[in-house]
Amino acid sequence: MLCRCVLQFRPISHPSRASSLHDLAQCLADQFRQRRTKADLNEAISLEQEALLLRISGDPDYDISRQSLMDYRKMMINTK
Repeated sequence: MLCRCVLQFRPISHPSRASSLHDLAQCLADQFRQRRTKADLNEAISLEQEALLLRISGDPDYDISRQSLMDYRKMMINTK
């Protein structure tokens, strides 16, 4: 998965790490929708949580990550 490779080159201090985390989380959530593998959704949730910690409240990207995290959690609840 290309998103995972990109993340390897974006250490915690990199300004685009949060975006890379978010992109990989989206890829994994899409993969979950196709394959229904809970591990994909669990990882998407973890990555989006990490992205949210790196973003600043009030930034539009913060709201996008927050909404994505809520969506992923709803997906998890609906699969139980």
